[in-house]
This record gives sequence, C-alpha cells and structure tokens, in this order.
Amino acid sequence: MLTMATRSILIYLRKVRFSLLDAFNIGALAYALGFFALVGFRSSNDMALPVQLIAALNLTML
Repeated sequence: MLTMATRSILIYLRKVRFSLLDAFNIGALAYALGFFALVGFRSSNDMALPVQLIAALNLTML
C-alpha cells in the first residue's frame, strides 16, 4: 500500500511513467473496495486471491 501511494505521488509529479503494474494496483484496489462494500473484505477469503496476487507481483517487482 505504501509503495502504491508513493508511486501515485511520483506519477502525479511526472517523475515516473505509468506502467502496467500501476494499472494492476488500481484494479486490485478497486476490486478490494468494491468487495468490501458488498460483502466485507477478509484476507482469508478465497475472493481475496486477486489482491494477494497483485501484492505478490508488487513484491517481485520491488
């Protein structure tokens, strides 16, 4: 979450370019927020696997 916030600020300041990983981060965040609004988001649920996949991608790209 911290890396996504930092990259968002850097993209806004045009220090770095928007990448596919940033798009995945936005999609995962939208998915988690929508999922939380509908049924409540729990990280132990199977429906959280897309968010966990993007988190793993973030760790490998870091």
